[in-house]
Amino acid sequence: MDRSHWLDGVGGKLRVADLGPVGAEQTLVCLHGMRDHGESFRALEREFPNTRVVLPDLRGHGQSEWTASYTLTEFVADLAAVLDQLEVSSIDLIGHSLGGHIATRYAAAFADRVQRLVVIDGFGPPRSRHANTPTHLAAGARREIEQRRLEPPSPRVMRDVAEASTRLANNNPKLSRQEADRLAEYGVRPAQGGVVWRWDAHAQSIWSSFSHRDTELLLQAIECPTLVVTGDDGLSYWLRMHPELEGQQALYEAELKRRCDLIPNCEHWVVEGAGHMVHYDAPEQLYCGINEFLVKSHRVC
Repeated sequence: MDRSHWLDGVGGKLRVADLGPVGAEQTLVCLHGMRDHGESFRALEREFPNTRVVLPDLRGHGQSEWTASYTLTEFVADLAAVLDQLEVSSIDLIGHSLGGHIATRYAAAFADRVQRLVVIDGFGPPRSRHANTPTHLAAGARREIEQRRLEPPSPRVMRDVAEASTRLANNNPKLSRQEADRLAEYGVRPAQGGVVWRWDAHAQSIWSSFSHRDTELLLQAIECPTLVVTGDDGLSYWLRMHPELEGQQALYEAELKRRCDLIPNCEHWVVEGAGHMVHYDAPEQLYCGINEFLVKSHRVC
């Protein structure tokens, strides 16, 4: 059963898909990544038929409203507001990429409310041993300041939904065309000359709203059983933005292990044949693995 709600976030209205039986013993909340939307995890409804599945569109994404500010604290506060309005006090929480940052922060702050946590490539890029030097941090601060002074580029106008679907499929060759069509239909809005993607480019300002140091300290406050999922080709995604990571597979793997080890009760699972968009590249493997983790953790799906 699909109950779509418009709920109050801390900065605007959020569109939230509320699927499955309301009275289910288990409530599974899934948070999508940057430029994505909640509908990309709609398969959870099919894979967990006896579970209540909650899929928010994050602020500035999907059909949720755009806001003036995009900080990690505000994204987490949005999640807390949604759960309060749905009267949900105990959840299993999944987060992909940006959603993984939100999910780990919520799980650390509200340890009494999260029973199980799944983080799908939600740690960000690997960081070299030079990342915390004053020179490196100062250079990074300058780049962020200069970036914030620039106007974000205008969204690329596409002719129609079919073109949007083709672009999505070309960027994610393992995504079925049927799924690309469905995601594109939901993920675009009308614009002069055609359609544009719904997400707000200003949402990327989130990355300067929190520190890696604080994040890693908070990982140590997560009390629930946690599954970290990455694809075996995950480094390829980060190379697009960080070409200096070319040939740094050993660093990538070492950083993943180090971060996983910060979480007291954590296991790491690598999905073969998948990159950053694990739910696009290997959906059956992903949902089967999540199911096994929840069952093993004594939760009935």
